[in-house]
Amino acid sequence: MGWENRGSGRYYYRKRRIGRRVVSEYVGGGELGDVAALLDAAARRSREAERERRLKERQKVMEIEEAGSEAAEAIRGLATAWLLVAGYHMHKGKWRRRRGR
Repeated sequence: MGWENRGSGRYYYRKRRIGRRVVSEYVGGGELGDVAALLDAAARRSREAERERRLKERQKVMEIEEAGSEAAEAIRGLATAWLLVAGYHMHKGKWRRRRGR
């Protein structure tokens, strides 16, 4: 997006993608071009702010998931220790009580 010098004038064009091609869309020159450029810049800042907000939210979710995974691992370790002390053993992926105890 931006201003282009064509001939003796300066004109504002928007670039947009249609499939694989980039198409220039004439908006205007002078004050109309200035207004369009300001609106496009504001829209761009808004999109960037939204992208940043989503990134921070995603990072918070990942931190919470990581803390949950650590807690689950600690609980699994405690459960394993308790079952071993209680006389159980792992047989083909299942906890079984030892015979003769």
